[in-house]
Amino acid sequence: MKYAILSDVHGNLEALRAVLDDADGRAEGVLCLGDTVGYGADPEACVELLAVRAGGIVAGNHEYGVADRLDLTWFNRWARAAAEWTRERLDDDHRAWLAALPLSLEVGDATLVHASPGQPEEWEYLV
Repeated sequence: MKYAILSDVHGNLEALRAVLDDADGRAEGVLCLGDTVGYGADPEACVELLAVRAGGIVAGNHEYGVADRLDLTWFNRWARAAAEWTRERLDDDHRAWLAALPLSLEVGDATLVHASPGQPEEWEYLV
């Protein structure tokens, strides 16, 4: 199966729609490697769209930060502010959906992670 693999949408609905439109007819499914929320203005719409379109999705550090599963002191000040802003815009159901996302997921022969397969809970920031 041919997949469109997305990552780091960060609440950017316009970009997400453009990528999904481009993938239509070119990919048979959509997989998401996390960070659907954070920074962008449309976290709710991005969560809802990916919940419907993605055949597999894993949590990134921004999902866990917004869902209060990751201490925001780990984030830099801009990421922390974005996570706090996003948290205020999502209802309990959306935050619970984010909190329930796995850190890794097997899809066929592939392992989906936002971080690394060996340590999916360790989001090392590369500078």
